Amino acid sequence: MKLMKLKPKQDERIRKYKEFLNRIFGEKKELFDKYNISLFRDQKQMPIMTKLDGGKIMPGRITFGGQSTHDLGAKSMFDREAQGGIFSHPNPFNWAILSLQGDRDNVNAKNTFVREFQSACQRSNFQVNPPVMQEVGRNAQQWLEHMRNLQNADFILLVVPSKGRKKDDMNLYKLTKRLAISELAIPTQVVLSSTLTSGKGVTSVVSKILTQIISKLNNGAPWGLYQPECTSVPTMVCGVDVYHGAGKSIMGFTASLDQNFSK
Repeated sequence: MKLMKLKPKQDERIRKYKEFLNRIFGEKKELFDKYNISLFRDQKQMPIMTKLDGGKIMPGRITFGGQSTHDLGAKSMFDREAQGGIFSHPNPFNWAILSLQGDRDNVNAKNTFVREFQSACQRSNFQVNPPVMQEVGRNAQQWLEHMRNLQNADFILLVVPSKGRKKDDMNLYKLTKRLAISELAIPTQVVLSSTLTSGKGVTSVVSKILTQIISKLNNGAPWGLYQPECTSVPTMVCGVDVYHGAGKSIMGFTASLDQNFSK
C-alpha cells in the first residue's frame, strides 16, 4: 500500500484523505465486509467527511519590553523589530571571550564582534560589563585549561575556526560544549570566525548572538507574549521530544515559567 503525502492546503488534504479511504476500502474490501464496516458516500461514490466547528486562537503579539510589539499574524520584519528592546534584562554578569592566538581571522572576528556587540547593546538599551579577552594557542588541551580558568565567569563566548581552509581540526566545538555542560555548568555561545568576517549581515548576526546570550542568562528573556490568551488561571506550556539513536532514546522536556511564556 502506498503512503499518503499531505500538502498544507485544506482542500488538497481533504481530497487526499478521500482518495486514501477509497483505496484502503477497495483493497481490503473483504476485511471490512467481514466486520460490517462501510463508508458513507456521496453521489460520486466519494467518502463523506464529517464537518466540525473548531476553535481558533489568534496568533497574538510579541513584546520586546516597553511599547514595542510584533504582530505574529503580520509579515513584518521580526528580526529588525527585535533589535529595539529586551523584555527582561538578565542579572548583571561577568563574561569572557576566548579565541585562538596568532590567527588573523579569529582576531578580526573577535574585534568585529566586540564593536558590533556594543552597538547592539546600545540599540537595546542594555548595559553590559566589558568582557575578559583571552587567546589560546592551537592546542586543544590548552583551550580546555583556559576554559577551566574562567570557571568564575557567568558566560563564555568562544570564537572557533571555520570549516574550509582553516577547519576546526581540533574539534573545539564538541570539546567546548562537553566541558561547559558536564563540568563547568557555564552557559556558552560558540561563533565561527567566518560568520563574523564574511561582511554579510554582520549587524543582524551579532544582534541574534545577543539574543542567544540573553536567553541563556539568569532572569534574561529577549521577548515574551503580549497579554496571551488562556492565562486567566496559572498556565504552563510544556514541550516534549524524543531522540532515538545509537541503541538508546533520549527525551527532552521544556516548560514555561512565567505568564508571558518568556522563560
